[in-house]
Amino acid sequence: CVSVMENGEAKVIANPEEVKASIYIVGNTLFVDGVEAKAVGIYSMSGAMVRMVNNANEVEVDGLNGIYVVVAVDTNGVTHTKKLVIR
Repeated sequence: CVSVMENGEAKVIANPEEVKASIYIVGNTLFVDGVEAKAVGIYSMSGAMVRMVNNANEVEVDGLNGIYVVVAVDTNGVTHTKKLVIR
């Protein structure tokens, strides 16, 4: 199941077309591959947003250290999440 925002309403799709984002870090840059990202946010484990970019598949993570949740929303409104350790 995935959640999709459509016209401001959340919808759950039981068997969506298999589209997976690959979220990973190389050096000081976080990459989102496999989808076209509309927004990418990095959140602390307490839920505070620490970084946000729009219309980009890369986010600089220099200065971050710890465990974070990355939330990427693609241009179809599908949300992709991953927990990452940034050192």
